Amino acid sequence: MKELTLIVPGLAEAIAGAATEVLTECIALAYLLGKGRRVDTTAVFHELLCAEFGLLRTEGQDLPIAALSALADDNHLPEGVWMRIDPIHLHAGMDGLVLQSFAEDNLSQHDAILLAAPLKELFNTHGWDLKIPVPTRWYLQLDRAPAIVTQAPCAVLGKNIRNLMPAGPGRGTWDRIVNEAQMLLHASELNHRREAQGQPALNSVWPWGCGTLPEILPRFWSRVYSDLPEVAGLAMLSATARGPLPQSALDLLASDVPDGKIMVALEHLPTAAMRRDNAGIEAVLQRLENDWIAPLLAAVETGDIARLRLLSEGRSFTYDYWSRLCFWRRPADLARLPHAKDH
Repeated sequence: MKELTLIVPGLAEAIAGAATEVLTECIALAYLLGKGRRVDTTAVFHELLCAEFGLLRTEGQDLPIAALSALADDNHLPEGVWMRIDPIHLHAGMDGLVLQSFAEDNLSQHDAILLAAPLKELFNTHGWDLKIPVPTRWYLQLDRAPAIVTQAPCAVLGKNIRNLMPAGPGRGTWDRIVNEAQMLLHASELNHRREAQGQPALNSVWPWGCGTLPEILPRFWSRVYSDLPEVAGLAMLSATARGPLPQSALDLLASDVPDGKIMVALEHLPTAAMRRDNAGIEAVLQRLENDWIAPLLAAVETGDIARLRLLSEGRSFTYDYWSRLCFWRRPADLARLPHAKDH
């Protein structure tokens, strides 16, 4: 018997940013959200994800996402305190600085190292070591835990960063460090070339996910499928078999999926949702509908999956064979669906 949990970060924001005519095409998604048993939660994405592996956030501290993803990216046990310090593009608008985009996959390892070279010297003056195992994810190895609480950049994307910067007693120190990093990146010849080529300058860094690697975690899952490095790190710590994210649910079901509890964690829905790009949102939701939701609902109907659970920020929905018999539950009106940010 298979029970499948599908984690879709950013779903609520995508629905909130979609036009009504786009939402009416998402028939399977509306059916799942209306007929499934709903549980509300205040958890943001990484809290929700880590809780699925038995790792809970301590009040006043970050979840150790940096150490978890470094475990997967660097393929060795990261010792000490780690922080993600990812390169980003800030856009200066009428309302202040907005986190507009992350480093893209076309940033090569060579260019990432060139871009980070002056920052490495800056961080060395504080006794910290900057590591770049992959171009788009940068890490600081610290001498001690900083007195700050941070926000994941996926939760800040498309928003004014004013009230979303690191908070806590150490905020002043990190504000100064980030400002110094911005000045160094502004002077980078590589950034000047990127702008000349019509690419966004990587003009800042985003500190987040501070902490040490957790102890061994309990094993709750038979197998997990995802391309997210933090999921890979959680799987490694819990001795859980893992595989890359399939192209679709049909590809997943056609493979050798074991019985038991299966997790599929998608990438955060693309930035189109945050930019209110209706064409982009339409494509994102259509792929989710056609590639994942519709075939997974069909698999429940045929008995290939005993139970389907959809998790996103703010809510979870559970659907099984008996859910369709709950005649009093109707398919959701996605255009009027309360979103996670309302909780």
